Order: sequence, then C-alpha cells, then structure tokens
Amino acid sequence: MKKISEQQERLKQQLDNFELHETSSDGLCSCTVSGSKKILDLKIRKDLSEIGDSTQLEDAILTTINRAMEKADLKVAEETQKVLGELLPPGFENMFK
Repeated sequence: MKKISEQQERLKQQLDNFELHETSSDGLCSCTVSGSKKILDLKIRKDLSEIGDSTQLEDAILTTINRAMEKADLKVAEETQKVLGELLPPGFENMFK
C-alpha cells in the first residue's frame, strides 16, 4: 500500500507541475492550466476595444478554457496509465486502456 500512496503523490506532483497552453482559434485570448486543472494564466489581446462584441470574447474565453481542460484530462489519463502500468503485475498494464 505504501508504494501506491507514493505513486499517487508522485502523480499529483507531476500534474501540479505540468502546464498546458491553449489559444483561441481567433487569437483573442489564451490560457494556461496545470495538469491538475487549475487556471494558471489568462491573457486577453490588448486591442479588444475595437471588437465591441463582448459575446465574441466571452465565447472565445470559454472555448479556450474548455479545450485546455480537455487537454488536462488527457494528460491526467496518460500519466495515470503510466503509474498503473508500474503498479500492476506484468501483462496487466493494458487492462484499463
């Protein structure tokens, strides 16, 4: 059991330290999230006063953050699979794919 909790802690630390970056398709905003899905940074283009449509900006922000979170989910699954592979007996590492 000690090995499992050590691996869980190692995985948590890896995910906390991993950063994923996403930019909106129109370049209006970008965000950075951690592997543990915390928003670390959000940038909005400085020239947005010309747009005048807050709905467009709101949609861009939501879409960008959601895509970054999806990337974080994939990273969590990938890293969890690695840890499981280390913990399971030989031949069982692909059991949860």
